[in-house]
Amino acid sequence: MKNIIITENDERLVALKNEADARAFKIIQGAIFLSYMGYTILVQEDIFEAVGWWILMGLLFIAFMSQGILAARAMKNPKSEE
Repeated sequence: MKNIIITENDERLVALKNEADARAFKIIQGAIFLSYMGYTILVQEDIFEAVGWWILMGLLFIAFMSQGILAARAMKNPKSEE
């Protein structure tokens, strides 16, 4: 039980977890961006017509917007991570 309490409250471990989460989010965001650009460049006749193109564009838009929203929320409430 003591190990669980330490892992939840140790600031160094929490910072490492947050850094890992941020890195994973950036990797997924980059993969979505590369998929979107690759699909747009390779299949130019499907732009604005194919459902897959719209889905990738929507996911990319959501990824970039969520990054801004989460950053604004973290700046507004600094005690949210405690």
